[in-house]
Amino acid sequence: MDGAHLFDPATAVLLGCLFLLMLAFLRHYTQKTPLPYEAWIILVGIVYAQIQPHLALLPPVGFQPEVIMLMILPLLIFAEGRSVHIQSLLQVAYPVAYLAVAGVLFVAATIGFSIAWLMGIEPIHGLLLGAALAATDPSAAGVVLRRFSIPEKLLMTIEGESLFNDGVAIVLFTTIAGLVLFEQQVTFTSVALDTLWIVLAAAPLGWLLGWVTAKVVVIWSVRNEFTGLTLTIVLAYGTFLLAEHLLHISGIIAVLFAALAFVRGRYTKCEEMKRDGNDAFQSFWAYIATLAGSTVFFMLGVAIGEHTFVLSWAIPGIVLIVLLSRVALIYASPWFVSSCRRWPMAWRHVLTLGGLRGAIPAALVLTIPAEYAYREDFLCLVFVVVTTTLFIQPLLLKTYLKRAPIESD
Repeated sequence: MDGAHLFDPATAVLLGCLFLLMLAFLRHYTQKTPLPYEAWIILVGIVYAQIQPHLALLPPVGFQPEVIMLMILPLLIFAEGRSVHIQSLLQVAYPVAYLAVAGVLFVAATIGFSIAWLMGIEPIHGLLLGAALAATDPSAAGVVLRRFSIPEKLLMTIEGESLFNDGVAIVLFTTIAGLVLFEQQVTFTSVALDTLWIVLAAAPLGWLLGWVTAKVVVIWSVRNEFTGLTLTIVLAYGTFLLAEHLLHISGIIAVLFAALAFVRGRYTKCEEMKRDGNDAFQSFWAYIATLAGSTVFFMLGVAIGEHTFVLSWAIPGIVLIVLLSRVALIYASPWFVSSCRRWPMAWRHVLTLGGLRGAIPAALVLTIPAEYAYREDFLCLVFVVVTTTLFIQPLLLKTYLKRAPIESD
């Protein structure tokens, strides 16, 4: 909000209430519509961007990448992590590891070199966009895919990929940005070692912080009280800040493991975990996840509505490139095909359509300095990909699942 739009407290509270009321109405009345709730929020954001300049009462809504990455993303990652069962995740460890590491590198390279050829730019610049689009967004994948009837193992693969590959994609994007924007000198060995440190060091840090917090909550007997719930918020933000800004490792992976360790440590017996699945902790974080995710999608819709789109062959081309890179990753990789040879073919179809993109690619591209020559072009392409994956792929997925119900392996 800029200086020309300073509202008194009463007006600010009123606008906040209207925003929450809008979310509540959308949540209630879009349950049976073909489009998911999140797509409707983006549509509202696009409309808001069109009418806001003509109504002085409405404040401008900026899509600030710092707000997304620092204030909202830790909440979304923690909320997703607290619903992940470690045993289920371990069952799909190999495909998740492949998709989150080798898959990110493959997709980034495929998109990067293809878009460089399509736009007539140097490959290193195309790789910058490819790295941003390699991240499948957890806030998009989790909330959309749970609306469909999908086996837990397949759903865990899709969510596990989206949760873990963000850390790798952000590291890759940051490395390429250093080469492109700041002309840093790096070698393959240094990049590999830095990536290993950033990703692998985050897991034990997050697990330790989550385990300690869980033990405090259990000892104090405040699991479902104000104190216990407050500690979980501190855990999410504190872990992210410690990892990203002090140790310079992956805050996303650290928060994810903090959530896994906390959920596992807050119960004294396995029977309690099964019986206490709908306690205040679960309900509280379900609400936080919905509110935070809704805010992200609304801001993303506003950013799309404010952006000027220039007609170019690259616009339909980027959608095709992203889809083909996903198809090649799932169907043509010998390692992935051999490791998942017992999976029904229908699972691969769903996995292909499940590679949704959300706010993370947009937030990454928005961190590029304004003077970068291809910044506006890249934003346009990212917005097109995000809109397509959130509007078209859920519809295709729903249609496919209605015609061919997915069975367990």
